[in-house]
Amino acid sequence: MYIFGTMLVTNAAKEHECDMLMVVLASLTMSPIGGLLYVLCFPYKRR
Repeated sequence: MYIFGTMLVTNAAKEHECDMLMVVLASLTMSPIGGLLYVLCFPYKRR
């Protein structure tokens, strides 16, 4: 279940063009909910 949640968060990160490494680290250290909050709070990667 934890891995499935992380996969959903990484999919959301791809759509929002976030930094994938930070999203995965946030998902693994806090929870998939923490990774989702990271995606929602920091939506776009600087180009």
